[in-house]
Amino acid sequence: LVELIPEEIDFFYLVQRKIAKTINADKSALLMQELYTYYKDSKDWNTAIDILKLVLSIDEKDGWARREIVDCFKEKYADHSQLDEYVKVSNLTQSWRNVFEAISDFEKHISFDTKNFVFHRSWGVGIIRKVESDEIEINFGRKFGVRSMSLKMAVDALQPLHGEHIWVLKATQSREELAKKAKEDKVWMLKTIIKSFNNNCDFKRIKAELVPGILEQSQWTSWSTAARKILETDASFGVNPNDISLYTVRDRAISQEEKLSNEFKAQKQFFARIDILMKFLADADISSELFTEMFSYFVGFLRAINIVNEQTLASFLVVKRIVAQHPHLDPGITFTFAQLFEELENPNASYLALKDTKNTFLRKDFLSSIKSLLPNWSDIYIRLFPTVLQIDLLNALISAGHVEKVKQMSINCFDNYKDYREAAIFFFSECQEEEWFTDVPYEKQLITMINIIDLTFREIANQRDTTLNRKINKQVQNLLFKKNTLLEYLLENDTDTITRLYTVINDIRDLDPAIKSNLRNKIMEKHTDFKFYGAEEKTIVAKGLIVTSKMLEVKKQQLEHIATVEIPENSKEIGEAMALGDLRENAEYKAAKEKQVQLNAQATRLQDEIDRAQIFDPTTLTTIRVSFGTMVRLKNNETNEEEQYTILGPWESDPDNNVISYMSPLGNAFLGAKEKEKLDFVINQRDCSYTVLSISEA
Repeated sequence: LVELIPEEIDFFYLVQRKIAKTINADKSALLMQELYTYYKDSKDWNTAIDILKLVLSIDEKDGWARREIVDCFKEKYADHSQLDEYVKVSNLTQSWRNVFEAISDFEKHISFDTKNFVFHRSWGVGIIRKVESDEIEINFGRKFGVRSMSLKMAVDALQPLHGEHIWVLKATQSREELAKKAKEDKVWMLKTIIKSFNNNCDFKRIKAELVPGILEQSQWTSWSTAARKILETDASFGVNPNDISLYTVRDRAISQEEKLSNEFKAQKQFFARIDILMKFLADADISSELFTEMFSYFVGFLRAINIVNEQTLASFLVVKRIVAQHPHLDPGITFTFAQLFEELENPNASYLALKDTKNTFLRKDFLSSIKSLLPNWSDIYIRLFPTVLQIDLLNALISAGHVEKVKQMSINCFDNYKDYREAAIFFFSECQEEEWFTDVPYEKQLITMINIIDLTFREIANQRDTTLNRKINKQVQNLLFKKNTLLEYLLENDTDTITRLYTVINDIRDLDPAIKSNLRNKIMEKHTDFKFYGAEEKTIVAKGLIVTSKMLEVKKQQLEHIATVEIPENSKEIGEAMALGDLRENAEYKAAKEKQVQLNAQATRLQDEIDRAQIFDPTTLTTIRVSFGTMVRLKNNETNEEEQYTILGPWESDPDNNVISYMSPLGNAFLGAKEKEKLDFVINQRDCSYTVLSISEA
């Protein structure tokens, strides 16, 4: 084989691993010596050195391999000015020194030669200008200039870089030039970065080198998508056999079969391995021994079954699919799908545990096997539907004549929506046009959707399945409110129906007030005299003070500051003034006592207002009439000019910006007015006349 295909180095490495595993490691090393001779004669020193390192990893005391690797290093670095010195310093030829420690020392030292690049963690990339005896001189560019250090210090402080290292390129070429190369030749850029990090690099590191140093963040998504495809399909790239996330560059392209086999071995995730197997089935030669090896991995799960879990089930399904296409691969599994299914503790959980990718069909095959191989498949489909949520299941049941079962299931999902909320949502959104779905009244469906919103809000507040509940909550809100589904139904029906449904909506504390307000306004537009339970159309209470929650907090903070800061400080001032003597002539004492009266009066007034305050509920806002929280645009009939006012409370009042209190004479005169209504009133013995042009939310 060495005579016929010596250049197939990856094949020989594969053979070596198999021999080492099945026969003997020393035997595999002996065989690699034959291959080494070819590369030594070809003067391919890098490959020759790699083979010798492999031989030495099997036997560090191998004197022949040690002598040979010294010779190879001398040939490779024949032009290096310090070659002999570094061989001596590293004790590479001395058998008493651990061979790999000696090799490591030698490779560190040999990299320090004139015109070579190095990296310092503080000074960045530099180029070696001069090496004299035990001293080296490095130019780190304009910012850090030329630095000198001993060779010993350099070995510890500097990282050698080859001329094509990405850091060297970033230091010596413009960003624009590298960006152009990255866009035009992605393969070159990927190889450059991967080789820069010991030929082992993950995508996180690739991004770190490119963004923002070479590419903009906005360019990364499209670039990375194309790059991932290259890494997946280009045979010159591979993966680290011990870590699927690390990419490598191959000196020689390998076959698609070998590439996928290497990925399979490096991949530790079970379902990701199925994806690779199915990719092999679609794109590579399944007569390859490599495919048999991968296929046997899953067959192994079916040889001796102690417990049926998602891996056993998935292995059965994938083996069954492959055998159906290629019967000659049948491994002779004796048990049936029915026997396997009987052992499943929870078929719904098993279905969810099957993780599909773009190349696998585990869930589809699971459902297909149930229908074709189990006599009671219809009952199983009914039990699975709330988990599967696919219209195909319903169609299969309907086509087979199980209409009544489907009807009863839909009714059950709405009756028990707490347990089957996602199924109820599916029926509501996907099955409105189906004849068999008419047994669930539409109003009941709407009320169920509203109840699901309330239920998910409560579970979110209780930190229960937060992510799922947020998703469901948003989905139902979109169904009911974004498409105006609920509003259209309300406006098409009588006031009794509106009352029933709006009452349920209004009871949901966490629902966006804007949604409630919009419903109220639309209802009021059609039914101007409609009364909402729990909300007065006119929000003014004789002895109350309507306020916004924001201003209530401000006033509470003011009161707290007076009570906890200003009054104690005032008491301290009074005490200090009393200590001065005669109080009748004591100006400080009198001023402090006057301030005490003011503070107490201010605190009493604030406390009284806070006690009377009623927080405005935005859900009660209506734009049918002028009320708290509305913005009114009017025509002044005296001046023929337009005026605009925002109606709030005395705490929020800001006349300079046309924000007036509903308790002010002008604000009170506007309250309750409708669009196009003419208002005539007297304020401060002055006649006023306005016509309401429009009313909107403030």
